[in-house]
Amino acid sequence: MEDAKPIFDDSWREVINGENTFTFSLKAEHGKEILEGYFITFIDDEGHRQLFEIEEIEGRHDESNITNFSCKHAFYELQDEFAPDMRPRRMSAGFFLNHILQDSRFEPGTVHSLGSETMHTIDQSAQQALHENLIDVLGGERRARIAMTGQQITGRYIDLLQRRGSDTGKRIRFGKDARGITRTIDMDNVKTLLRGRGRGEETEDGFGRRLTFAGIEWSTGSRIKASFEQSNISMSTGEDFETNHVNENFGIRSPYFLPHQNETLTFHFDDSEYRVGVWFYDEEKEFREFAGYRTSSPAAVQTGQSGYYRFSLTKQQDGGVIRPGDEDDAGFEIQRSVTRNPINKPLGQDYVEDNDALQQFGRKNSNGSRRHRKGTFEMSDADDPTDLLQGTLDALENAVKPNVTYVVDYIDTYELESDQEDNPYQHERLLLGDTVIIHDDEFVPPLLLEARLTERDKSFTNPENSRGVLSNFIDLHEDDRRLRRIESTLNSKEGVWDDKIPKFVENTQWLEGKINALQNQLIASGAYQQAEVIPNQGFMLENTDAQSEDFGALYLGPGIFALASEQHSNGEWNWRTFGTGKGFTADEINAGRIRTALVEIYGSTNFYWDGDDLWAIDPSDSERYARLRAGELYIKKGAITIERPDGFKVVDDGMLTYDVSVQSADPPLTGPGVQFNDSGYWYTTETDRSQTCQYYSFEHKARYLNFRCFLYVDSGTTAHVTIETGVHSNNDVEVLASATSTNTDASTPSNPDNDPRVRELTVDLGVPDGEQKSVYLRIRSSNGGRAHVRTTRRWLNG
Repeated sequence: MEDAKPIFDDSWREVINGENTFTFSLKAEHGKEILEGYFITFIDDEGHRQLFEIEEIEGRHDESNITNFSCKHAFYELQDEFAPDMRPRRMSAGFFLNHILQDSRFEPGTVHSLGSETMHTIDQSAQQALHENLIDVLGGERRARIAMTGQQITGRYIDLLQRRGSDTGKRIRFGKDARGITRTIDMDNVKTLLRGRGRGEETEDGFGRRLTFAGIEWSTGSRIKASFEQSNISMSTGEDFETNHVNENFGIRSPYFLPHQNETLTFHFDDSEYRVGVWFYDEEKEFREFAGYRTSSPAAVQTGQSGYYRFSLTKQQDGGVIRPGDEDDAGFEIQRSVTRNPINKPLGQDYVEDNDALQQFGRKNSNGSRRHRKGTFEMSDADDPTDLLQGTLDALENAVKPNVTYVVDYIDTYELESDQEDNPYQHERLLLGDTVIIHDDEFVPPLLLEARLTERDKSFTNPENSRGVLSNFIDLHEDDRRLRRIESTLNSKEGVWDDKIPKFVENTQWLEGKINALQNQLIASGAYQQAEVIPNQGFMLENTDAQSEDFGALYLGPGIFALASEQHSNGEWNWRTFGTGKGFTADEINAGRIRTALVEIYGSTNFYWDGDDLWAIDPSDSERYARLRAGELYIKKGAITIERPDGFKVVDDGMLTYDVSVQSADPPLTGPGVQFNDSGYWYTTETDRSQTCQYYSFEHKARYLNFRCFLYVDSGTTAHVTIETGVHSNNDVEVLASATSTNTDASTPSNPDNDPRVRELTVDLGVPDGEQKSVYLRIRSSNGGRAHVRTTRRWLNG
C-alpha cells in the first residue's frame, strides 16, 4: 500500500478474559495525520480479524521525534453499553450472552456448551455482565473478533469457548526458545479461613442481614443405635426426651425427635405385622405432614427437612390396627446414620478453615503459634445454607494456594520464519491458551512444569521481543518422585514377580511395551499417595486423602483388577468396579456414548432409563412421576412446569394457568347510541361519536388480544370500529386497535374466517402478568348513516 506507515516498538498484549491492547510507534512525520478514534485492524495467529481503536496519542518533541499510540480492542465499547435488566432465571451461556449483547453492536459468535445456571442482570454494563454474571458463574474464555468485506465491517462477535488454545506438547527450554524464566510467588490473596455470606435476609429494617451457614452441622460420619420400647425411645447419646404419648389410634409414639440435617434413620423390626408411621413437625412442634407408613424391614427415612420427627409403632391384626400389648416383643431398633461430609463443622460456626494451610501460610504469633489469614466469600445468589457452605469450602480450596506465575521471555521460532505459508516450524507455533512444558535444569530447583500461556505480549515487527506469562502449572517432577517410590517398592519384590512368570515365556519385549505404557499412564495420573505390594496376591495403589478429587484405590492381581472410590465405615475400600478375562463389571459407567440394547441405566432409584422409557419419580410419592418415550411424555399427578421465554409460567406444577378465554358482559354493556337491529345479531349506530357496543374481560396470560369483526354500512357511509380502554367522561380513552369498512353487503358470510369483508384487530398487550384486564368494542359512523358491526371470533394468543 502506498500510504502504509512503517511502525516499530509494537506490542499486542492479550490476557485470557482480561486486557486486550495494542501499542505502536511512528516517526512524527508519519503519524501526524492519525487521530484519536481511528482504527487499527489486522489478522491474528488464528486467522481472525482484530479491531483496535486509538485512544491515546503521545507526541515527543525531542531528538527522537517519535509519536506513540495506545489502542484498545473494539470489545471495550461494551463498557459503554447497558445490559438489559433480567430477573434471576436458569439459562444457558448462549441464551444469556445473546441477552446482554442485544442492545450493542456485538453479537454471539461461537458459544460452547457450558451448562446452565441461575443468572441475572441489573444496572450493569454489557462487559460487566459478561464477566461477572456469565464467565464467573459458568466459566469459559472470551474471544473477540470482527468480520470485514472490503473496507466495511460486517460483523462484530464475542466467542465464548470452553478453553482457548490446546495441549500442544511443545517444550520451552532455556537456551533454545526461552531466554529467561522468572518465578513470582504472590501470597497477597492467600486465605486459610473463609466465612460465607449468601443472599440478604429480610429483617424489619429491610435486607440487612446476610445468609450464613452457622445453623448447619457437618460430620464426617457417625452411627448411633437406639432402642424403641413401649414407653419411650432412649438414645445412647443421652438426649432428654419428654414423656411419650400413647393412645389407641397411633399405638406407641415416640417423643419429638430433632435429627441432624441429612441424617438417615433406618428402622429394623422382627415381626412382619408391625408398621412404623413417620410424622413431621415444624420448629415450633406444629404438625405439618404425615410421611407415611413403613411396613417392611429395614425401612429408611431421610431427614432432609428442618424440624422435628415423631414415630409411631402399631400392629396390624385381624384386618385392623391395634396397639402392641405388653406381652409383645417388638424386637424394634432404630439406627441413626449421618451423611458423610467432607469436613467437621460444628453447629454455630459460620466459617470453614484449613489447618494444614494454617501451619504453612499462617502468620506467626509471638508464642510460635499461627494466626489464620481470614477472608469473606460472598455468594450473593445463595439462598440455601448448605449450598453456601459447599461453595465456601470450594472457594477455600483455591484460596489456600499462593498465586505462582512464571514469566518466560521466549523466542517465537514460528514467527521468525519469513515464509509463513510453508513454515517448517509449524510445530513450534504458540497461541494464547496453549498448554506447554517448561524445562530448565539450571533453575533452582530445576523446573519441569506443565503450564498454560495465559497472557502474552506479541510483537509483529520484532518477534524476538515477544514474551509470555504461564500459569495454571503442574509440577511434573513431583510425578517423577512418586513414580520412583513405587519403582523402588516393585524392585524390592522383583524375585516374587519373576517366580510368577511361566517358564515357557521366552520373548517378553511385547510385555515390556505394555508395562512402559502403564507406567506412563501412572505418571499422567499422578494422584496416588502410596503403593503396596501384597505378597503372592498382587499390588495396590491408594489415594487416602478424602478431600482429593482422585480419592480411591486400584488393585491389580492375577487375572483381575478392581477399582474403588469410597470406603466403608471401618476404613476398608468399597470395591465396585472389576475387570477379568471374562469381561467387566461396574454399577456405574461414565461415557460419552454407549451403543447397546436391553440395558437399564440408573442416575438414582428415582431417575433411570430402562431401555424403553426414561423415568423421573418423586422420592416422596411413587405415584407422582414423569415418563418419557418415543412419541409420548406422560406426567402423573402434575409435576411439570412450563415457562415461556418471557418468564410467565403457562403450566405450574401440572396445573394450567393459561386461560385464553375472553368473556363478554351479559346482557351486553352497550352505550346509549347503540342498539341491536331487528335480527338481534348486529350492533348498530348512526352517530359520529364513538359508542360502546360491548365490554370484554380477560386474564392477561397471553401477549396478543384478537378480534375478528364483520362490518357493513349504508351506502356512502364509513364504519369505524375500535378496541379501547377508558371512558369518555373521564377523558382517559386509549385506542388500542382500529379498522374501517365501506362494505354495504349484509349477507351472512359462508366462511367468516376468510371472508374479505371481515376486519381483524390485534392488540399487543405486552409481557403477560396474569392480571385481570378489560377493553371496550366501540363503533361510530362517518356521517350519520347507519354502521353495523358483529364479532365472529375473539381470542388471546402468543
